[in-house]
Amino acid sequence: MTQLTPAELDHLSNLARLDLSAEEKSRLGQQLPEILDFVDQLQRVKLDSQSPTKRVVELNDLRADEPAQTGLTIEQIAALARPDFHDGQVVVPAVFGEENA
Repeated sequence: MTQLTPAELDHLSNLARLDLSAEEKSRLGQQLPEILDFVDQLQRVKLDSQSPTKRVVELNDLRADEPAQTGLTIEQIAALARPDFHDGQVVVPAVFGEENA
């Protein structure tokens, strides 16, 4: 089982933008190596003889002559998003900031 150092765990939580308590770090420090070992086991499975799955669910409901139904019009979305709506697009906070980069 691969053990993570506290510095590695801090680095990973920073990359994931997680603010972990000491208890959460302790628990994650125990669980994450087990998860990584399981992923390693999955990567070692030989799938050369298996054919890839094309579809999990059949798509019988689709018809070319019926356009997809959307729940809201652009005007309704704009009304719900105000004042965070600009030039036909919903404005959201930045996901990738410059801090801690």
